[in-house]
Amino acid sequence: MNDKPLYGGGIRGLSELLILEEIMRRIKHDLEITDDPLPADFFDLIGGTSTRGLIALLLRRVRLSAPKARKEYVRITKDVFSIPRHFTKHNRGEERMLDRLRPSYKVFVYAVP
Repeated sequence: MNDKPLYGGGIRGLSELLILEEIMRRIKHDLEITDDPLPADFFDLIGGTSTRGLIALLLRRVRLSAPKARKEYVRITKDVFSIPRHFTKHNRGEERMLDRLRPSYKVFVYAVP
């Protein structure tokens, strides 16, 4: 595993999660709740580009708390960005972004090759 620090979008995404953690900590304090509040319960729409799109999915689709999303984000970015990758075409016609058995979520991700 690569021990280099996050860079570029990675570090910006991490800083955004740290800011969100503080916002959610204040909400938790102000509402006097015991569990970590979920950003998905307080924001109508969450979205992002590139690695911040990943954050949007973790927060809205997976419904993680800000601290759990930060830990997962760090784990994923270390795994994904530590290995050189080459773009290839995959046959993914059977994959579905919409799960018809669950309600839809207001989340969007921009992605470009």
